[in-house]
Amino acid sequence: MVIGIRSTENLKLIITTDVGLEKLLCSDVENAFLLHYINISCIPLENSGISVVLSSDPVDPFHLARVVTSRYVRGYWAIPIQRVCKASYEEIAKASIELLLLTTASKPIKTVGICRKRGWYIDSCSSLLRYIGNIIESLNIAEVDFHNYEYIFRIEVIQDIAGLTLYRRADAELFRIKRVI
Repeated sequence: MVIGIRSTENLKLIITTDVGLEKLLCSDVENAFLLHYINISCIPLENSGISVVLSSDPVDPFHLARVVTSRYVRGYWAIPIQRVCKASYEEIAKASIELLLLTTASKPIKTVGICRKRGWYIDSCSSLLRYIGNIIESLNIAEVDFHNYEYIFRIEVIQDIAGLTLYRRADAELFRIKRVI
């Protein structure tokens, strides 16, 4: 993988920060998990404004995000990742279908898509979201609804990989890191 992560299936969190603070953020994150007995590894993607958290433990990425957002870390958002795939339209579509089918919510799920692109492997987030939206609506597993959505389907593209997650609309603010001024 281009971003220097050998085992991307262990990607659990993407944490945003200021450019240049990626290493300090990782130090903060590792300190936050000292007493949690969870094996994590934080990798700073230097000069990108993001760090990634990996864990080979079978730990819920939402739990990891809650730990990070409840501690002082030099970040803005801790985004849990439920599925990881290569950054291509076809691979992201396949992973999206798998993720949506595994959710316990009744189908079709009313959702809206959010995409963040860091790198050039995907040409356009809006094109990607239209592509995914057409597929999941045609399979009747989700309905794209910009106003009355219940879930947020998030795609984070970092160079040659994509991380996907699905969460309730009401939970969106839970991933914002409380900052000390």
